[in-house]
Amino acid sequence: MAIQRHQPDVLLLQEIWHPKEVSRIKDFVVSSIKTRKDRCGGGVAIYIHKNVKFVPLPQYEVDGLEAVWAEVMCNHVRLVVGSVYVPLGEFKQMKLFGEQLSIICKQNSNVMVGMDANARNLLWDDNLMASQYGASRRMGDLLNEFLDCSCLQILNDGTPTYITESSRSALDITACKCNQPTKWKVVDDDIRSDHRVIITEVGADRPAERITVKIGNRWIGKNINRNALQS
Repeated sequence: MAIQRHQPDVLLLQEIWHPKEVSRIKDFVVSSIKTRKDRCGGGVAIYIHKNVKFVPLPQYEVDGLEAVWAEVMCNHVRLVVGSVYVPLGEFKQMKLFGEQLSIICKQNSNVMVGMDANARNLLWDDNLMASQYGASRRMGDLLNEFLDCSCLQILNDGTPTYITESSRSALDITACKCNQPTKWKVVDDDIRSDHRVIITEVGADRPAERITVKIGNRWIGKNINRNALQS
């Protein structure tokens, strides 16, 4: 229902667990999927709308890290997207992500990462107290360092992305290095999960392009805007 309502082009999914077979989503194809081999939980996937051109990038996948990547081309925007999951307290995986992200960003000019990072930082989490410490806070410091080194901008605006009866936090991070305008928001759709749906638009609010059309003996000017890429 959320997909039908928002009509995205790309789905970056985390914690897909270990399905016996790949889930089918109408009008979408699976670009990449990675599940755990030795235990349940975790897992990541990228689904892409059938009308969007894409190329899977398995060369960026590494052992020991739940992350998949693809290059998409939609509405004249070429972008490398990644879906990443780092479990709480897995500092080794977070460092591995930082190393791989550095390689990807050196080889590509437009990169966007959607991740369940289990990482908190005052830069993107308005519900984090300055006095709070712990594994999630330390992972947040590491993640912030890696994103900064790779010149990625954090799109989160402080809104909680993970909400339970007892807590509210921003564990899900969207970061982007792109020469296009972006929009980011959390929506309240009930997807039967403690994690909220995040929508990111790339190419949003581009300057209107003025075109002139001749009708009969008159020339009429018109402003048009290009559609945005959603994920």
